[in-house]
Amino acid sequence: MAPSSNKLLSFIFFSAACGAALGQQQLWSSQYVNWTFDKKVRDVWSVEQQIWIPKPNENSFWPMQWGFKDVDFGGYIGLQQGNAGTQVVRFSIWNATEAEGQCRKFDGEGIGHTCTQTLQINPNSLYTIKLSRQDKDDGGQWWGGFIVEVAADGVKSEKFIGKIKAPPTARSINQSSLGNFVEYFGSRKDACQDVPLSIAAFAPPVINAEQDTKNNQGVARLGYSRKADLNLCVNGNESSGAFISAKKFFEGGVGAIMFLGGNYSQHVLPP
Repeated sequence: MAPSSNKLLSFIFFSAACGAALGQQQLWSSQYVNWTFDKKVRDVWSVEQQIWIPKPNENSFWPMQWGFKDVDFGGYIGLQQGNAGTQVVRFSIWNATEAEGQCRKFDGEGIGHTCTQTLQINPNSLYTIKLSRQDKDDGGQWWGGFIVEVAADGVKSEKFIGKIKAPPTARSINQSSLGNFVEYFGSRKDACQDVPLSIAAFAPPVINAEQDTKNNQGVARLGYSRKADLNLCVNGNESSGAFISAKKFFEGGVGAIMFLGGNYSQHVLPP
């Protein structure tokens, strides 16, 4: 059963289709969804999004990603599970120069800093991930990552993930860059049905300007398709794999339900 929420997102509309890259084996399999907004917000300093993970699985990642305005880099924030069942919330920014918290440098797919906090993913909880602009100093612009869990009984708990310093040009979030993806990064699988099935639900993100009023807030519209135009998890004529649908998955809102792995008959929400 989907968790409930009183979040204001009842007037969402649907628009363009999303896509994914085509692959030959199920290694680094992924699927994407993009968002558009009801209006432009100048100088976006924060974004938040509700996420529900009814079925986590090994070597999988379920983040929100963004780019900064007027530069060619950004970051991502979301929930992740490794191969030993370890679950964390991860917050990363490319080209970052410094970080505070349980953080480290990364390289490989670009360079930057990443921060994590251990978190046990509860399929009956609703999570809100938050990115917000912090203070600025001579060396750059700081950004903070947070996660709020709302348990089935309504109890809320918030965790600070970390604080990361980006270059000084990373002052504002590019609202047209916001999206989500699901990713399997485990060992190679020959067939889509062998990829460990994960299910993630993403509510439309909400962006805010520095003065938080109704004139400085934007709510996303979902860019979606029933099935991705280029289904990454496909070998030959195999019809299962990555799948996206737009459904009401919490009280008052419609979002993107994303399935990766397993077979088509398993692509249903838990009862």
